[in-house]
Amino acid sequence: IERRERGPMRATLERYLSRDVVREIAENPDSYLQSLGGQRKEMVVLFSDLKGFTSASERLDPAEMVTLLNEYFGEMVEVVFAYSGTLDKFIGDAIMATWGGLRPANREEDAVNALLAALKMKERLAAINERRATLGITPWGSGIGISYGPAIFGNIGSHQRMDMTVIGDTVNLASRIEG
Repeated sequence: IERRERGPMRATLERYLSRDVVREIAENPDSYLQSLGGQRKEMVVLFSDLKGFTSASERLDPAEMVTLLNEYFGEMVEVVFAYSGTLDKFIGDAIMATWGGLRPANREEDAVNALLAALKMKERLAAINERRATLGITPWGSGIGISYGPAIFGNIGSHQRMDMTVIGDTVNLASRIEG
């Protein structure tokens, strides 16, 4: 009964937190993810940002823009998960994803998966833009930056609200490369 009741709760939590984070918290209650702080890890960080989003958003109805953005995010998050990545966060129209934070790092596999995800994200955006063109909607471009190196992975925030994330020069470099 308890397992049946936890299923819907877990599914709801996975809509607000990355499913990998929910799984780690549920399966490892003594994990460092239960408290503030983090661990130094070798990780891959990917940033993907839409180009021309701000100007496009000024020309569209906000509800329509949210619909288009959610379509884009749905496709991109599916790609990140398909290539064993963890969704870190949405930042406006940008996505931040990581490899190697929750699972034991396999450097080569994580790097290859991040690169394959980036290529698939570009492919998916092209398909989205084809559909948008049939509706007369201006296509989006995107920038993607990937960096591999040491970072601090864990919880940042307060005891009332924590964010599982990654910080450090590797994150900053991926963001600059994306730009």
